[in-house]
Amino acid sequence: EIKTETELMLALVVLLSVCLTGSYGNSPAAAGFEDIPWGYEVHELMMTPSNFAVVQTNLSGTFWRHGAAIQTFNHWFLALGLVNSFSFADGKALYSAKFQEVATYCLYKPPYARDIPCNATKAGNPHQNIVGVYPTFDNQVLLTSDDACWDIVEPETIDTKEFPFTKSEVPCTSAFDPYGPAHIGWDPYNHTMVGLAQQAHGPYHPFMYQLYETTEAAPSERQLRATFPPATHSVNLYIHSFAFTPHYVIVMEQPFENGFLDGPFPPHKNAFVGGFKVVPGMMMKWTVFSRKDWGIVSVHQGPARCFFHQVNAFEAGNDVMIDFVAFDCPEFEKFFHAFTINQLMSGTGFGSSQMNSRVERWSVPIFKNSTLMGPTSTATGLRGIEMPVMNFKEYTMKPYRYFYTTGVASNQSVFWDILYKYDHQEAKVLKWFEKGTFVQEPFFVKNPMGTAEDAGYVVAQGMVQYTNTTFILVLNAETFQEIGRYWLPGELRVPFGLHGWFI
Repeated sequence: EIKTETELMLALVVLLSVCLTGSYGNSPAAAGFEDIPWGYEVHELMMTPSNFAVVQTNLSGTFWRHGAAIQTFNHWFLALGLVNSFSFADGKALYSAKFQEVATYCLYKPPYARDIPCNATKAGNPHQNIVGVYPTFDNQVLLTSDDACWDIVEPETIDTKEFPFTKSEVPCTSAFDPYGPAHIGWDPYNHTMVGLAQQAHGPYHPFMYQLYETTEAAPSERQLRATFPPATHSVNLYIHSFAFTPHYVIVMEQPFENGFLDGPFPPHKNAFVGGFKVVPGMMMKWTVFSRKDWGIVSVHQGPARCFFHQVNAFEAGNDVMIDFVAFDCPEFEKFFHAFTINQLMSGTGFGSSQMNSRVERWSVPIFKNSTLMGPTSTATGLRGIEMPVMNFKEYTMKPYRYFYTTGVASNQSVFWDILYKYDHQEAKVLKWFEKGTFVQEPFFVKNPMGTAEDAGYVVAQGMVQYTNTTFILVLNAETFQEIGRYWLPGELRVPFGLHGWFI
């Protein structure tokens, strides 16, 4: 019921937005999941600062983010082919982006899509979906994908090229074999990058895990470090990330089936989600590997948890402390299914399916096998959180105090719409929230003049509901107060993405 002139104007804006964008979704977040309307490439568009204060932050570097561009499957995770560049220098901000060929687009090119060449670039196959963004040893932009493939971005053109491995004992096949979490272990202290692949040994299963490593001393080699069996061969398990410290890698196997590896490739366009489900009665398994000889040091089991992302891990005496965003597995299954395009466009199930997600800290013994009873602590006061980040550059694999994350303001939220800062030491929560605004994964950018762990800025990509205007939000990381924003031109809607890195 419309009662005021303001509500009438807002309703007209909504109607006009739907007409202009061709949106068929009922959700105010629908525009963030529709195909990009502005073509497949833009370069150096000037962004407008909201105030002089944000200019004075003197942000210097580029906020690289991937994003969805063309929906070919009924799941957000399979449309991640857009590379976004938000560059900051001398108080100015420029936006560039380019769509990269990805396997799901090339296999199921929509009949209405403008033509993009689908070249055979990797072992006779197109790219797989882009998931992770990291800096290389020499500060280039590295993209990782679900098929163990790595690419380098050319900053000027936003073109990508295959990582120049001269030797790779874990191949990039781009055909879901091997499959592994695209979140690699980025280790700035040992100057290495660690990855995990799931190498199939049969049509779909059983498979074996492979831990591999690339070092700064041999940056063009991907060396196989360990091969080991999964917790079960009856189903393929879904692993999105793993924990690591300067001396150990901890592989956490969750009781959740990987639907991708249980069927033929290419999978049916609408069948992606069905195979992803809880494995009843299975406990969580934790395997600790030494990074010295890559042997198994200890094995643990514990209560079932399901998860996407780690926050951090560090050694504390004879234990490894592991912080990750934990779900009860039935809720995790609902949350995974809430990422279907149909549900995201309709605005159903997103907030309610992740209301109970939380950051848990688990203490895992290094040298002796055990049965874990549960977390040692849980971060409280946060609602529906995901996409946690912290001061990676200075506190990765070390005891740390703060993390920053997205969340939902209520169980009615149709997408992430709130940011949190959590203080482990004081169990204190700070929030940033603006009604009618969506925000995505934040990133901490260090202020070179500061010495405190949280001396710096938190940046995040946002979008205003209904007008669909995209901006980069800049917060004071210490106070968590907004400093200002850089706005893109009003007609340029940048679709939602998952991950990024400020380089």
